[in-house]
Amino acid sequence: MQCQQCKNNFEITDQDRKFYHKIEVPVPDFCPDCRFLRRLVWRNELNLYKNKCQLCGIELVSNISSDKPYKVYCRECYWSDKWDATEYGRDFDFKKTFNEQFDQLIIDTPIVHLLGFADNINSVYANYAASLKNCYMYCAGGWAEDVYYGFYGMRNKDCMDVAVVYDNELSYELLDCQNCYNVKYAQDCKNCVDSGFLYDCHNCTECFCSTSLRNRSYVFLNEQLSKDDYKSKINKINLGSYKETKKWFDSFEAVKLKAIRKYANNNKSVNCEGDYIENSLNCLNSHTVIESENIKYCDYSLTMKDGFDCTQMGVQGERLYDLITGGIHCFNDAFGVVIRDCTNTFYSYVCHNCSDCFGCANLRQKKFCVLNKQYSEKEYYTLREKIVKHMEKTGEYGNFFSPNISPFCYNETVAQEYFPISKEQAFKKGYKWQDALPGTFNQETIAPDEMPDDIKDVDDSIAKEILVCEVCKRNFKIILQEYDFYKKQNIPLPRKCFSCRHLKRLNLRNPRQLWDRGCFKCQKKIRTTYAPDRKELVYCEECYQKEIY
Repeated sequence: MQCQQCKNNFEITDQDRKFYHKIEVPVPDFCPDCRFLRRLVWRNELNLYKNKCQLCGIELVSNISSDKPYKVYCRECYWSDKWDATEYGRDFDFKKTFNEQFDQLIIDTPIVHLLGFADNINSVYANYAASLKNCYMYCAGGWAEDVYYGFYGMRNKDCMDVAVVYDNELSYELLDCQNCYNVKYAQDCKNCVDSGFLYDCHNCTECFCSTSLRNRSYVFLNEQLSKDDYKSKINKINLGSYKETKKWFDSFEAVKLKAIRKYANNNKSVNCEGDYIENSLNCLNSHTVIESENIKYCDYSLTMKDGFDCTQMGVQGERLYDLITGGIHCFNDAFGVVIRDCTNTFYSYVCHNCSDCFGCANLRQKKFCVLNKQYSEKEYYTLREKIVKHMEKTGEYGNFFSPNISPFCYNETVAQEYFPISKEQAFKKGYKWQDALPGTFNQETIAPDEMPDDIKDVDDSIAKEILVCEVCKRNFKIILQEYDFYKKQNIPLPRKCFSCRHLKRLNLRNPRQLWDRGCFKCQKKIRTTYAPDRKELVYCEECYQKEIY
């Protein structure tokens, strides 16, 4: 097949066709990457604006800017009985495309200011998150306390600048780490304590600037030391100094380059291709997946079964296709954004506890609705069949929503993180663009080269200063809780804004792409996220296990 968008050829297997037949959709017109991109344009995670609830008038923080035509409600008003989404129902117009009509429906119906749960406490700047307490700029996770600048994590406490993390405490700059305590600057680590600058280390205590360790203590630059010698070396290092920390970063990168890499970070998984797949079966071309079965082209998925092209979905969802965000207790749903506890819903936007609905937005606890209008069961299925035939003629059925009807502009969304483009390129491709992203420029009171090198020379007055990112030149501030964390943990002030730190962290992960190459040790063919021309020492499972253990 040739992709309608990028014109590249892509494969559709017999197994793929069986899935499409089961869910009653045609084979896609877009390749997996372009399908992924079309979903991402509907997810704005961390570009947050000041806005106002259009029902009660309260000021709020929203991922929808006030210059857009959408009717934004605060969480209390949105989930109240003061309005009913069926009030905005309308007849389907067969003279117009589906996307035209759905665009207007989203504009007309109220939208919640941020997507999160009501049990978040003192966590105003949190999106797509649940059960947070005292968290700031936290996205896609939950059950956390005192976590600042975090992405996709669960059950973390007293952490900062973390991504894809579980059950960590009192830690800083973690990526893909689990169950660590008092650890700084670590990637792909589990069950580590009182350590720093670690890569692929498990069950380690008091280790520094080392890689590929198992059940070790007092290792420095991958050299085993006595406890006294280790303490002596560590006591000479001042990680409160920005300059000294930067030197150790450079040393750590050199050490990492020599580390043995397993072809994929998969664990207890059978017949799986991708990366970071845990306790799963038959997961292909998927990344960051936990306890899932029979899925393909999925990312950040949890306990899902029989799903294709799902992003940030899961928790006991089954038979799902081309969806982004949610999926909790969902069955037989396709083409949707933020759905939960839904069955047989197609082309839905922020719908909860609905079944047998088509083309609905901001609907909850409804059945047999089309464009938010209520029908009898017989009327619904008759109309649905006519709409599907109409969408087949317009080329819409079987494809995700058109990107140009998303409430978000391209550069506000996760699409810009994975597929960065310029404003000119965005317009040429038919995307919208936000010229007024949140933030200011050129208003600094302290430039990066004027900031104190050592955190010991900083007091809480830093929270009153306006800083400037050394990369993007956007202004940023240090909040008091952040200052307290740096001071307590002896961490120097950052020279980059959170957005640039976030991107740098995520870019340490391998791309969502698979290549064929040979194991560095035995030359056995492996399917991996490491491109053939990369310099790392990539091993197959067997060689890696023999070398590490």
